Amino acid sequence: MPSLKEGSRIKLFKKNKVKSDHWLKGKNHISGTVLCFIPGQHEAPSAVIKLDQTVECEQIKGNILILELRYIDSKWSSRSEVHMELCDFIPEPRRWEERRQGITLERNAVYEVSD
Repeated sequence: MPSLKEGSRIKLFKKNKVKSDHWLKGKNHISGTVLCFIPGQHEAPSAVIKLDQTVECEQIKGNILILELRYIDSKWSSRSEVHMELCDFIPEPRRWEERRQGITLERNAVYEVSD
């Protein structure tokens, strides 16, 4: 499978099936497309994803996710664990601390490149 890059189609899953899957709403996964990469909290950049559908969490309803690799030494590949931040805006290309922030949607999800 190819590595994650701009234009990649991905599927997002919940890693731990025991806890609530409020963002999946009973589905196995949600899908989207990688729009771009922006500076991340660590060495690896964060991926900006446009979802195929809108997701709702707390007071935010949006179709933009920012994926941050879960482990500091991880690299973007065809599958990895991520932290997901839901946005109702396209984020500026700045580090998390320096940009407008969305809502944490999931701290322990898995993405998989599907194209």
